Amino acid sequence: MNASSAFRSHLMQQFASAARMQSRPPLALIGWNAEDEKPLSTSQPLSLSHQSTPSRPLSSIHTSLCSRTSPLIPPRDHERVGSTNQSEVPHRFSSSYVISEEAQIAKHDEESSGEGLVEISVLFQNMLKTRRSNSSFLLAPPEDLTYWRDALGRAASCGYNAPNHKRTEPFTFKRMISPSASTDRLADIAYNVSIRDQKAKKPEARPSAEAIREKAEKKRNKWRHIPAYLVALVTSRDAVLDSGDNHSVSEYEDLPYVPLANELEMENYAAACAAVQNVLLSLHSEQIASKWATGPVIRTRAFRELVGAEPTDRVVGLIMVGQPVDSKRVRGFRRRRALDGDVLIDI
Repeated sequence: MNASSAFRSHLMQQFASAARMQSRPPLALIGWNAEDEKPLSTSQPLSLSHQSTPSRPLSSIHTSLCSRTSPLIPPRDHERVGSTNQSEVPHRFSSSYVISEEAQIAKHDEESSGEGLVEISVLFQNMLKTRRSNSSFLLAPPEDLTYWRDALGRAASCGYNAPNHKRTEPFTFKRMISPSASTDRLADIAYNVSIRDQKAKKPEARPSAEAIREKAEKKRNKWRHIPAYLVALVTSRDAVLDSGDNHSVSEYEDLPYVPLANELEMENYAAACAAVQNVLLSLHSEQIASKWATGPVIRTRAFRELVGAEPTDRVVGLIMVGQPVDSKRVRGFRRRRALDGDVLIDI
């Protein structure tokens, strides 16, 4: 058994698959062009990324696991996100290796004994420790649309198994793949929010009109070229936005913040955060970079309308996803607190 990325990806899928079976699909797709897709018969195995019927149990879903085919090469400057040039993203995984959830669990049980269990534990813990937020992505050519779609499907499958209150699954994911009308609209929202924030600065700190537009355009270009996005929502029992206040605010202004109302809402929000962490770890297990963003863009009416958020939906975050510029470099943290005696305290 080795510590290859393919093994780590397989391991993450095993951990998710060994969890309980649930019934509500957690993933919705925004702006995906499905003209070329044919309906699947009920006898055909479905992947989570194709799931559309709430009644289909997760145990019947087949997910594609992948093998590494080519090393990652650090890009030149013109290949980074935000450039107008296109660069080919290496196809690191293939969809030819398909394994059922039952087979994953059986394989996990077979390997989880003796020295193998110790090795699996060490590999899994190291994977947790090496995850970093990263939004420096390579450009993704259009032919990678299916790759990102499937990768987010696998990640949502892992998020689906996060602990939650009485198996209510209060979270939902909305998926956007670039290029699409949805990601173009998202980039436009980021552009307008950037202009809003810069104009709101004090006169002595406010840039010139040309500098404001230039910075906002740079942000729009970067967001437009991010390969994929996943939006995490959590459903509350009561409305988190007053419908009157919602429409009285400009589409690019911050909506009023509504705090969590009770213990159940706190539990549901915590469950959604746990689901997001599972998503990030699944992506990391396949050496896919990601960033969990909670900035001003997600607090606007324009963003909520884009992702189809209901009045009872709270936006937990926007996950940016892409091929890392440098997958081999893992930056260490300058720790502010010591683990023993500060973060971890014996009582």
